[in-house]
Amino acid sequence: MKKLVIITGLSGSGKSLAANTFEDINFFVSDNITPQILPEMARLISKTEHYEGFAAVIDWRCESNFDDLVSVYENIKRKPIEGYGTPVILYLNCDKHELIRRFKETRRKHPLTNENIGVQEAIDIERNLFSSVKDIADIIYDTTKLEPEELRKKIRYQFGHNFDNQLLNITVCAFGFKHGMPLDPDLVFDVRFLKNPYWVPSLRDMTGRDQAVKDYLFSDPKTTEFLEKLYSLVDFCVPEYAKEGKAYLNIAIGCTGGQHRSIAIAEELTNHLRDEGYLVRFESRDN
Repeated sequence: MKKLVIITGLSGSGKSLAANTFEDINFFVSDNITPQILPEMARLISKTEHYEGFAAVIDWRCESNFDDLVSVYENIKRKPIEGYGTPVILYLNCDKHELIRRFKETRRKHPLTNENIGVQEAIDIERNLFSSVKDIADIIYDTTKLEPEELRKKIRYQFGHNFDNQLLNITVCAFGFKHGMPLDPDLVFDVRFLKNPYWVPSLRDMTGRDQAVKDYLFSDPKTTEFLEKLYSLVDFCVPEYAKEGKAYLNIAIGCTGGQHRSIAIAEELTNHLRDEGYLVRFESRDN
């Protein structure tokens, strides 16, 4: 069942940031549409399997059509669109003084200002225009004291739930120190302390992908102990990166040449993270 969310609220309260966050959690997002076309657009989106829901930004920019938002929403609520649950109005509110500060800092013009209307009056006019919508809103976020990442977190938690894992794209890279460090790793683990298959003639030309190399490495209890400690650390760190909204995480596993130990350990870590539900790409840089 897809989710249908109407994003609305005051100019400067964070609607653009909210729309971008909904895109991040796999919603189809449409900005500045009229209430009348909302049902038909939602029906079209319901036919696509890729999207988890439809989020539409609807505000006074559609001018006189905005007055129909309440009636359109109430009709959909009485009879939900096929493929969707009950629609939700997410209203973004903000204190007047904070809105004035934001418009001054960003040097953006309030959409309702003109030669006769200043920013303070424009905010008052807009707040009055939104009064009937705010009264029926299902969820109201006051962004006055919210940092951008805090607003993202609230939306991800409220509407994304289990999507944090899929927001974070992880790369596990096996590399050799003798060829230099990878570009911009976030976490680096040096496995050169593990016994080296290179010194076994029958294993020298193999890689960490070969079962014989893995058997050799895991015959040493230190390898298993290290992996257990590695999993424990990564299992602690990675969810915290996801909660902070990090989009990409690069984990580098290095041995001397990047052929045996690093590949074997990096593959084990990749499989572990995939089992935990993360999107993970494995890369062997030097072999």
